[in-house]
Amino acid sequence: MQSLLDVQTPCLVVDRKRLTGNVHRLQKRFANTEVKLRPHLKTIKSIEAARFLFDPGQPATVSTLKEAQVFGQAGFTDLLYAVAISPAKLDQVSFLRRSGIDLKIITDNIAAAEAIAAHCRETGDAIPTLIELDVDRHRGGVSPDRPTELVTIGAALTHGARLEGVLTHAGESYNLSDEGALKQAAEGERSGALRGANSLRRAGLPCPIVSIGSTPTAFSLECVDGVNEVRAGVYMFFDLVQAGIGVCSIDDIALSVLATVIGRQTDKGWILVDCGWTAISSDCGTACQATNQHMGLVCDLTGRPFGDLVLLHVNQEHGVIAVRPGSQGQLPDLPVGSRVRILPNHACATAAQHDKYQIVDESSDVVEVWPRFNGWEIDMPLVAGSKGELAVIGGEAVRTAASRELASSGVRDAFRAIADGNATLFPVVTATVRAPETALAIKSGVNVRDGIVGLKVGTYWPDNAHRFDIPNHHSTTVLLDNETGATRAIINARDLNGLRTAAANAVATKALARPDAEVLTILGAGHQAGYEVRAVCDVRPIKKIILWARARQQAEALASSLTDLTVDQIVIVDDVNDAVSQADIITTVTTARSALFTGANTPPGVHISAMGADSEGKQELDCALVKTAMLFADAPAQSATIGEFQHVVQSGMVSVDSIVPIGKVLTGEHPGRTSEHEITIFDSSGVAIQDLNVAQRVLDECLKNGRAKTVLF
Repeated sequence: MQSLLDVQTPCLVVDRKRLTGNVHRLQKRFANTEVKLRPHLKTIKSIEAARFLFDPGQPATVSTLKEAQVFGQAGFTDLLYAVAISPAKLDQVSFLRRSGIDLKIITDNIAAAEAIAAHCRETGDAIPTLIELDVDRHRGGVSPDRPTELVTIGAALTHGARLEGVLTHAGESYNLSDEGALKQAAEGERSGALRGANSLRRAGLPCPIVSIGSTPTAFSLECVDGVNEVRAGVYMFFDLVQAGIGVCSIDDIALSVLATVIGRQTDKGWILVDCGWTAISSDCGTACQATNQHMGLVCDLTGRPFGDLVLLHVNQEHGVIAVRPGSQGQLPDLPVGSRVRILPNHACATAAQHDKYQIVDESSDVVEVWPRFNGWEIDMPLVAGSKGELAVIGGEAVRTAASRELASSGVRDAFRAIADGNATLFPVVTATVRAPETALAIKSGVNVRDGIVGLKVGTYWPDNAHRFDIPNHHSTTVLLDNETGATRAIINARDLNGLRTAAANAVATKALARPDAEVLTILGAGHQAGYEVRAVCDVRPIKKIILWARARQQAEALASSLTDLTVDQIVIVDDVNDAVSQADIITTVTTARSALFTGANTPPGVHISAMGADSEGKQELDCALVKTAMLFADAPAQSATIGEFQHVVQSGMVSVDSIVPIGKVLTGEHPGRTSEHEITIFDSSGVAIQDLNVAQRVLDECLKNGRAKTVLF
């Protein structure tokens, strides 16, 4: 813990109690309504601050694409970029969306709307877009009383983009100070937003979101009918302008600039401090209010104002403190070296001058330091494949860049793309190269939505381990340029294949297994089994792991590799039916060509992920069991030809149409599990789109961190 007397000045100070009180105050206003808060993060611009104040699942608003990237990477993925989009930034928007950020944008004109739609058609990325409405002639936006223009923009967006609704910002409320006028402005914003929304709806256009927002109107809104989203940002800190409007009191302001007295000009009635416009900004937003706070209100170290003491004017690094002109107050005795806190006119402008916050508790001691960021440029990787360049990503670089989280993100997007028709899978090529057990498989496809096209080559040479001391399995992913067809990247996908396969299991298990499932049975103990165990443990509270393998020594080796997991028990059983009968979740990961266990031993309510069957003739599950279960697959048509479900489909026991694409569960089109007693089976035959999505994320990461080797090709 550090005293404010010890930190370097000038610096930003945040009163933690006031900050949390401000946030809870707005949350409380809408706690019993259907309105969703989408706080604006443009003022705080700090991951630590955002995590302290909000759950990462909280929808949020940003004002730059840099904010979208930084907060998105920190887990705040439901983001609205609330500045009218420049068409030149659309490639960046799609890049951020491919990285797993659900980024929405806004526009207010037909030219931009047409550019957005064209970009979406070209890339397959249907960017959710809101139309900005001008409800008080403050800034940008379409007047809600010009329905023809509004509908024209909306119709243009539907030709590629996804029209998501309307958005307003009642900026003129910053010029008010009367409670009645503020309530009138808030109602004007609400009614204007509804007029715009209803114009779109009458024209047959979608308008699911009606989003309004400014700090003054958010606190003055009395009726929320028709509105489902409210945005505000400066309310977290508040400032002197907001106090002058009447939205908060001086005692609510959580942000201040700590400054040191560096001189006194007694004859002028001045105290000089090391706080100029580079530390507090040159915003003089209270000049037109009833009380002119000049450049800031001066407080002691506890944040209590010195009566009418103000920051009268500022130079670049100097500030002049004086008694407010016209006041009868007295200049306090502040000797050189003493410190003051200065409340700013505009919190956003002041915070933008600094790179961190000193967080103080009720004793005014510094208890934390929160970094903050500025700027506009996002970290966007170079585009491999241009000018004949080929990126080569070796195994070590892949292991550095890849993670279970990255793999799950890519797989989820792949499943959704397959389910909504934005992906194409090409026929799988399988071949025996030199002997019946030496196999080659080529899987390829295109993710139209994200513009990712390529193929994965998988090989199985069973003698490698004992002849050459290298793995029996190898995997390579090749990414092509969607525009030119040129080879963009070659990626060692052996470890990536393990992560990707297990991620498919994790995504399906999270969607289908009972929430209370805590016993996991793994059948098979080869190279892939460890990936599967860890992936399932990520999505369910597993307490007991049961291992079975034909070779007990393999199961023992697997058990030894899992000792870092926080589970109560890891046990090995020799009877496969005994292993199955105790399970809440079963994962099969073998090369079997006949059923591993009988359906009679399968407990009700179990979820099964069949991960092994990926070519003709392979089988791990009893057909009688499969016939009675609810069936899901990464790609039903492929599952019916080379996956686990090939046997029940070819025998006529089950139709392909009854197999549900897992992506439809993720998008909400299918409920998934319908009862706690139902048996669900997910078949992962392995689809190229999963490999390509995950490989693209690894390529992006390696290009960004310099781990990709590029050659002319």
